[in-house]
Amino acid sequence: MPRNDFLDLLKGSLITLVCIGHAIQYVIHADKGFFPDPFFKAIYMFHMPLFVAVAGYLSHRGITAAQSKFQYVLRRSTALILPIVSWTVIEHSYRYFFLNQPLSLSVIFGYTGLDRLWFLWILIESIAVTAVAVMFGRYQLLVLMLFFAAMLLLPDKSHLYLLKYVFPFFVIGFYTAQFDLTGMLAGRIRFLLPVLALASVLSFLVWNERTYIYVSMMSLTGGNLATICFRWLAGIIVSAFFVLLLWTGRAFIPELIRKNLEHAGRGSIYVYIIQSYVFIVLLFIVERYFGPVTNRLLSVPVAIGVGYAAMLFSLFAGELLAGKRVPARLLFGRSSV
Repeated sequence: MPRNDFLDLLKGSLITLVCIGHAIQYVIHADKGFFPDPFFKAIYMFHMPLFVAVAGYLSHRGITAAQSKFQYVLRRSTALILPIVSWTVIEHSYRYFFLNQPLSLSVIFGYTGLDRLWFLWILIESIAVTAVAVMFGRYQLLVLMLFFAAMLLLPDKSHLYLLKYVFPFFVIGFYTAQFDLTGMLAGRIRFLLPVLALASVLSFLVWNERTYIYVSMMSLTGGNLATICFRWLAGIIVSAFFVLLLWTGRAFIPELIRKNLEHAGRGSIYVYIIQSYVFIVLLFIVERYFGPVTNRLLSVPVAIGVGYAAMLFSLFAGELLAGKRVPARLLFGRSSV
């Protein structure tokens, strides 16, 4: 089956936005007071939900075609768990032997441990739940809703609040793969783009610091229900706008940048994993030598430049590490490039 260049471009654009968002957080703001930043807000309204939706879209063929759903889930889970464990061992070995930091279960199983690569856990869990639901045939949507209702009742521990947040987007992407979107949207984009643009602007204006998943999380309290529903709605609206904008404007992207983004889309797992460690180093450098960027006119170009450079570096480093079979398997869950 030939690769879909637009999906590569979309994935590459989203993983680059991940890097730009981290550049805003760790380089521009030195990890303090970054939530009100309008550029940060615009990115975080949709980039990870849409990335998960693309993962759901790409998982449709594998899940539905697999004769043994158990074997498929086991194969995909193993491929994703290996890099989680490998990078956690590498990081905490470094912390223990070189920084003299003590090891503890709370650290290893916390955000700086197995939870740092939370997106990979969400892929494992979303694929597993969806594969089980598909086994129920025409009742699969009902089963998915029951699974999701059970998820919502779980406490907001570890990465579970993030799973609750993005799982609906995985399901949307999964079922979207059944349709010919190009044919359905033909002739309608000119109407949809301005409508979605206006809805995105309105969502941006309503979005506040409490709307961020990292602030209010997914607690089903009366005061938080409206926030959760708005967060989902805004994510759908802005995601749809971004996809249509990229689809209509892709011909205007300079060829070199477009090729780099498509390349990043094909190696997005390299970028996702390595950039998380790149920005640990960059935060240390900023805190020790530079401090936050106080000039607002410079903040956007600096964030874009640093984020884009971090993406390219992470992509190059990932492909270099994945050049041999064993590192490719252990560090990225892939065969060698």
